[in-house]
Amino acid sequence: MGIPDLKAQIRRQLSVEKLFAKEIGSHITISDAEVTAFYTANRANFNLAENKIRLAQIMVTPGPDPKRKQPEKQQGPERSGSA
Repeated sequence: MGIPDLKAQIRRQLSVEKLFAKEIGSHITISDAEVTAFYTANRANFNLAENKIRLAQIMVTPGPDPKRKQPEKQQGPERSGSA
């Protein structure tokens, strides 16, 4: 399907939608009373359970990386036994 075919298809689709809105949609009127009556008659269909979401946060403190060489602890200067 080339660009010209796609444009023609979109034109046809828009024309059909416009015709439908003009010829059929304009003749349909729904009153507030009809909406209320429909809702009341079908109330069970509108009562849906809400999804519950629970969040948790886990804090992890990383330990020393075994691949990294840890600096060796340095001890103070050695003392000689002379007084």
